[in-house]
Amino acid sequence: MVLLEAKSRVGGCASAFPVKGFRFLAGATTLIGLEPDMPLGRVLAELEISFDAPVAQKNISVWQHGAPLTLTRDAAANHEVLTRHHGADFARFWAESAQLGARGWGLITELHFPPRGPGDLLGAAGNAKAWGMLPALLRTTASKLAGAGAITDDARTLLDELLLVSTQARAAHTPYLFGALGMEYLQRPLYLARGGLSSLLEHLADQFVARGGTLKLDTALTGYARGATGFHVDTPSGGFDAQHLVLNLTHWDAQRLASPELAPVFAGTIKRHPDAWATCTQYLGIEDVFGPDAAPYHQVLLEQPLPVSGGHSVFVTLSRPDDRSMAPAGFRAVTMSCHAPARDWEGLSDAEHADRKAKVSEELLGALAVAFPAVQGASKPVVMPGTPKTWEGFTGRKGGRVGGLAFDYATLRRGYPTGRTGVAGLVRVGDTVFPGQSVPACAWGARRVISELR
Repeated sequence: MVLLEAKSRVGGCASAFPVKGFRFLAGATTLIGLEPDMPLGRVLAELEISFDAPVAQKNISVWQHGAPLTLTRDAAANHEVLTRHHGADFARFWAESAQLGARGWGLITELHFPPRGPGDLLGAAGNAKAWGMLPALLRTTASKLAGAGAITDDARTLLDELLLVSTQARAAHTPYLFGALGMEYLQRPLYLARGGLSSLLEHLADQFVARGGTLKLDTALTGYARGATGFHVDTPSGGFDAQHLVLNLTHWDAQRLASPELAPVFAGTIKRHPDAWATCTQYLGIEDVFGPDAAPYHQVLLEQPLPVSGGHSVFVTLSRPDDRSMAPAGFRAVTMSCHAPARDWEGLSDAEHADRKAKVSEELLGALAVAFPAVQGASKPVVMPGTPKTWEGFTGRKGGRVGGLAFDYATLRRGYPTGRTGVAGLVRVGDTVFPGQSVPACAWGARRVISELR
């Protein structure tokens, strides 16, 4: 088995890279789901791979009007803090949703989701748990919230921005079942591995090699076609034949690299799903002005959308204060990101892009200062912004699209991609073949797709 990695490090959007003594996580990635009943935990157990990491005491602080609301894995404490910030009705709605979300994870691991066809739909129809959750799939999160009692505009904004991270869509368009999964996600045990999430991916790559696999770094896929024994694969260092081909590519890039014979395979998916979110980022090597008790993740909700980036909130990942693999003593490695429409960054001249990139840096630093004013005067050995164009170069993804598809009703009606291509031996994995962009989604989506090759 051969694994081609286009870059010098594994992980893609969830990789890490070094700059001036710091190690930065490429994306806003959280490590959850190591428990045995969760998708990632089950996959690791089936592969007989162990990975231990300490559990965070705090999960995320959400900043609204300059004040933090901190969520942990303690449901009772979350209910108390949500009541204090947004009232009893919203806190009750959140608690009920989180309970539904916990049951939803169990259902996902029982069914083949997204359904590949009539057989999978019939299987779901015979599952009592699925019938019980059907009403939650047929209504939006916003409609459920509307019937929850006295809900403030601030609470609606908070929910919208949190769901945008987990489901890529806001409450008015997110099925309630998957909104519930997104809320439950935020109070699951959150693991803080040394080196961040990318250390898990590097561990998996080491296990792959130890078990006889061949890993080729700095080896990009430049094209593929039908071959004598299945498929012929081209790389800058030469070509080879493969019986099966697993593409960790979006459908846009799968079509772009395909031979004329295979390219039409993806035309229908591209027509049904023409777009996905891109991102603007900022990487900071910065003096530690956050303090030892700061949550590892922060989401800063903004009074007005950022003029250039377009985001209504900014997600912030802080390296562990004791993790010297990420930053020198007294400093932190910080990754910031916000959602950005890919189309807004298309067709820019080099000068226009450079100007907008500089403004992105200013915007994201300003957003961080809303939560931590001391960052303005802090020492910053590294200040490195990123744009969708940057991400296109870093990941090879067309348009710099780095998140999963919006998991909304429009996407469901069009038929969520399942990884199947209709060509024997050819499948896709990654964050555009399973709802959501989180680690559990990618892990379970890959498990489902790989079963197609057996």
